[in-house]
Amino acid sequence: MVTPRRAELDPAGGRELAAAIERAAVAARTQSEVQFTYHAVGGPLYAAHDEAMMREDLSATAGGALSGVSLLLVAGFEGSCCR
Repeated sequence: MVTPRRAELDPAGGRELAAAIERAAVAARTQSEVQFTYHAVGGPLYAAHDEAMMREDLSATAGGALSGVSLLLVAGFEGSCCR
């Protein structure tokens, strides 16, 4: 069992923890002939995963929202600034 020194909801700590777990798993696989799998769970890992998902969602929706609002503004003013 591993307990991080950072807060449970710290995504940066979760990314560091995931990287350390992966390095340890790679080292164990290269030093042993035994095949194994591992499952890492916990607050920091969830925080890192959630942050990545939110960033992906925000980047996907930001462009569409900006385009939609711009289109509504142009349609609402009906080119009145050009008359």
